[in-house]
Amino acid sequence: MKPPETLIDWFVVQGPGVKTGREGLEVRFNRHGFEGYRAREIVLAAVYPGDGEFRRSVQQAIVRFPLRAREGKVENPNGFYIREGAARVNDRGEITFLPLPPRAKRPAFVTLCAYDRKASCETTYEFRRLEHP
Repeated sequence: MKPPETLIDWFVVQGPGVKTGREGLEVRFNRHGFEGYRAREIVLAAVYPGDGEFRRSVQQAIVRFPLRAREGKVENPNGFYIREGAARVNDRGEITFLPLPPRAKRPAFVTLCAYDRKASCETTYEFRRLEHP
């Protein structure tokens, strides 16, 4: 049996993971925050597209990582996410406020979370409440 010549691709199905290249994965937290099992695991799927000899196949994998989160003062944040509100944070850490629905109560607020994840899996986070323009 010869090895397959087609490359196996993979993608993130669920969790705080972001594909950063062919072989790169980065942990970026999102609205799920740090509570619950979904904050501590990333679900991946590897896809072999198939060829003339082998059929297409998909294999799922779960990557679990330790997380010790505590609330405190964040000195050098290495990530941001919007916990609640009509806003989005891009890859560079810039906030984009989304349009509010016509009947939204004013003033509207957005809760921004800054976090600092160290190599020791110790994560410090801090919440800031911002007024929506």
